[in-house]
Amino acid sequence: MVRSILRIRAACAAANCCKSTFYERIGRGIYPKPMRMGSTGEASAWFEDEIELIQKALQADRDGKIEELLAARQAERGEIEPWLIALAAELRKKAA
Repeated sequence: MVRSILRIRAACAAANCCKSTFYERIGRGIYPKPMRMGSTGEASAWFEDEIELIQKALQADRDGKIEELLAARQAERGEIEPWLIALAAELRKKAA
């Protein structure tokens, strides 16, 4: 399977936030870390399916179904990405 990649501008647009917020969330561990591209690693990119998962998590939170999303991810992959667990915890905190 070939995975599509997104550069920072497209990733931010998909996650509906600015570049500084996107990187701040990566630093807090609630968004996936980028992969480095280019001969010196100066360019950052993310797998499109990971960014889509951010969108799904935000939608699931809005609909009160974050636990269902995590359970489906566990069943599908056998594990849940650490950043997704952290994002879900952050969303739960905001809901409380």
